Amino acid sequence: MTNIDIDALHETSHPDPRFRPVKTILAVIGCLLLSFVVIAIPVGASFYRMASEAKSGRDALLAASTAAENADYKKAFSDLRDAQSHLAAANRFGLVVAPLSVLPYVGSDIQAARTLIHSSLKTADALVRVVGLGEELLGILERSGVLDAAAPTIGGGVDAFFRLPVADRRAALDTLSRVPKDFEVSVSEINQALAGFESLPQDTMLASAVSGLQPMLVKLQNLRDRLASASELSELLPALSGYPTSKNYLLLMQNNTELRPTGGFIGTLGEVTIAAAEAKSLRVVDVYAIDGVAGEKLTTVPPSPLAKYLSVNKWYLRDANWSPDFPTAVKKITDILREESKSVGRDESTEYDGVLAIDPMIASELLKIVGNVTIGGSTFTPENVTDEIEFQVEKGFDAKGLPVAQRKDILIELMGEVFKRCLALPSDRWPAVIDVFTRALYEKHMLIASFDPIVAKFVRARNWDGSMHVGGDDYLMVVDANLAALKTDSVITRKVSYSINQSPTGLVATARLVYKNNGGFNWKTTRYRTYTRIFVPLGSKLISSSGAMENDKVLDPKRTPGRIDTVDELGRRSFGAFLSVEPGETRELVFTYELPESISKAAAGHYGLLVQKQPGTEAVPLTLSLDFGKKVTSATPVEERNKWGDNIYSQITDLRTDREFSVGF
Repeated sequence: MTNIDIDALHETSHPDPRFRPVKTILAVIGCLLLSFVVIAIPVGASFYRMASEAKSGRDALLAASTAAENADYKKAFSDLRDAQSHLAAANRFGLVVAPLSVLPYVGSDIQAARTLIHSSLKTADALVRVVGLGEELLGILERSGVLDAAAPTIGGGVDAFFRLPVADRRAALDTLSRVPKDFEVSVSEINQALAGFESLPQDTMLASAVSGLQPMLVKLQNLRDRLASASELSELLPALSGYPTSKNYLLLMQNNTELRPTGGFIGTLGEVTIAAAEAKSLRVVDVYAIDGVAGEKLTTVPPSPLAKYLSVNKWYLRDANWSPDFPTAVKKITDILREESKSVGRDESTEYDGVLAIDPMIASELLKIVGNVTIGGSTFTPENVTDEIEFQVEKGFDAKGLPVAQRKDILIELMGEVFKRCLALPSDRWPAVIDVFTRALYEKHMLIASFDPIVAKFVRARNWDGSMHVGGDDYLMVVDANLAALKTDSVITRKVSYSINQSPTGLVATARLVYKNNGGFNWKTTRYRTYTRIFVPLGSKLISSSGAMENDKVLDPKRTPGRIDTVDELGRRSFGAFLSVEPGETRELVFTYELPESISKAAAGHYGLLVQKQPGTEAVPLTLSLDFGKKVTSATPVEERNKWGDNIYSQITDLRTDREFSVGF
C-alpha cells in the first residue's frame, strides 16, 4: 500500500498566501491582454477601414468637383454618389472607434477624423442637390432633341433653351422654380461643412490633411456665395419670365448721363409680354412721341422745381420719376402714362405686372462679355456705348436721312443683337452674365417694381426695388435732378462729406456736397443745372446753408442766393436747392441742421447711420467725420487702427451701394 504524505498534499492544495496577490495580478493582466486582443483586432480593422473609405470618399469628391466645374453633370453625379457611399461607410466604421475618443493622445485624432468625415459627407450631400438639378435640366434639353445625349456639356449655348418646345420649356421653368428650396438646403449644408472643417485642430496627426483642405475650403466658400446669388435670381426668374402665367412689363430706359431721382432721364419706354420665357410682343417707343401728342391735353401740375427750372406747366411722362423712392415714382409714371394715352384716344387699360428700369451700365458690361457690336456702320464698345447711342439718337439719325420717328431704331437693334449673343454663350460663360445683372441690381443700375405681392416682397428684401428706407437711426440720401443740362452728368465729379458734432441742444449735422464740371459747351454737355435734395431724418431742423442759387449764370447774372425748400415726404424731411456749375468750375452745397431729439438720445449708447445711394450714380466718394463728444468703443465698419481711442468716428468710402455704419460708446 502506497503511503501518502497528507501534509505535502495540504501544502500543494493551499499555497503560501504570500503568492496570492501576484497570481491575482497576473490573472487580471492576462484577462486584459486577452480582452485587448479581442477588442483591438476589430477596432484596429475598423480604424483601417474608416481611413480607407474616407480616402476613397475624398478622391471621389475631388473628382466630382472637377467634373462639375467642367459642366459634366453626369460624371459629377456618379462621382458624388460614390463619395457618399464611401463616406457613409467611413462614418459607420467611425462609430466603432468612437468610444476610444475618450483616451488621451489618440482621442483628439479620432474626434478630428470623424469631424472630417462628417463634414465631407455634408459637402457631398450639398453637391448632389446642385448637380442633380443640373442633370435634370440637361435631361430636358436632351429629350427635346436640342442636345446630343452623348454630349457631356451644354456647349451649343443657352439659346438651346429658347429653341425648346413650349412644354419642355415650361418643364425647365418648373424645375428652376424649385431651385431656391434646394439651394437653401445646399447652402445650409455647406455652411455646416465649413464650420466642421474650420473646427479641426491644427496640432493632431491630421495636421497635414487639415492644411491640405484649404483649396477645398476656398472652393466651398465660393460655391456657397454663388449658390446664394443664383438662388436669389432663380427664385425671381420664373415669375418674371411668364411662368406659370404670362406677364406684362413696362420697361424704362433711364439715361444716367442726364441724372434724375430714380436713375436717369426716361428717354425710351418699352412694353413687353412674356410667356414661358418667350417675348410674345415687344414695343419700344420714344418718350417724346407720347408726350408730344398728349401736349396741352394733360391736366397734372408738375412739382414747382420742374415748373420753374424746366419752364413747363404740365407734368409729362419724361419727368414722372421725380420721387427718389422707385415704388412711389412707378405709381406716378403709370398714372401719367394712362392719362397721356387716354388724352389721345389710345387704349389705357393695359395692366402691368411690373416695371423694370435700366441704365446704360448693363449694356456696357454685357459688351465686355459678348464683344463689340456693329450696326449700320456704327460700332458699339463697352467704352463708347453710352456716347454712341446718344450721338446716334441725337445727331446720327439725321445724317443717315432717317425720320425722327425712327431715331431710336438703332437702340432696338443693339438690344436685340446683345441679347442674341448672350443666348449663344456657352454655359460656362453664363455665370458672368448673371453677375452683371446681380451687380446692376445691388448697385441700383437696375430697379424692379412688381405688383405681384410675392415678387415685391422678394425684391424688397434684397433692396432691389429702389425704395427709400425709413427707420429710427440717422439717415442721409443725396438726390440730384439734372434740369436742362443736356448729358452733363457724364462729366460731373461729385463728393459727399457728412459730419456731426455734439452741441448743448443735441447733435448737429452738416452735409457738404461738392460738384466739379469737367466738361465744356457742345452738343452733349453744358453748364450743370441741378435741383438737389438731401433726405434726412424727419424732424431735423435746418440751421444754415450755403451755395444755393436762384438760377444759372445766364438767367441770373448776379447769381442771387437761392432759397432752401423744406418738405416732409416719404417719412423723411428733405432740404432742396438749385445749383448751377459752369464748365471748369467747382461749387458746393452745404446744409447744417439739428438732428431730432430721438437720435440724440439714442446716441447716448449707440448710433446708427444709413447713407443711401441715388440710383444711376457711380461710386460717389463719401467721407464721414462723426464727433460724439465721448470715446468711441466699437464701430462697424472699423476705423483704421491709428484712429482708435478718440471721440471721432471717421471713414473714407464710396456710395457704390448703400452704406450702413454703427458706433458704440
